[in-house]
Amino acid sequence: MFPEVDDFIEIDSEGHPHNGLIGRVVKLAPNRVTFNLYGKEVSIAERFVKVKAKLGTRAHILLSRKSMHWELDSLDFIGLYVLMDIALWMRDYEWCRDIQQRMAKVG
Repeated sequence: MFPEVDDFIEIDSEGHPHNGLIGRVVKLAPNRVTFNLYGKEVSIAERFVKVKAKLGTRAHILLSRKSMHWELDSLDFIGLYVLMDIALWMRDYEWCRDIQQRMAKVG
């Protein structure tokens, strides 16, 4: 299945620093996919991505709701726990550590 703009994709390349992370497609080019990852645009070869959620599906709606939390700056303690859960689910341990440090400042 080929990704389209606004689909959620997962990086599936052991050697890539973003392996296992999920982002939203913002631009397509021949054999390349550009996606949004924590506010940065990252480009990767199309063969290294798996479509996680197509636009218009239930999975896409759920990931869209979760992704809204990725962009919020003013989260309370409960919101930070939810965000940490998402970071663990995405296997982004550096982001998880950042959230934990932020939680220490809040609480």
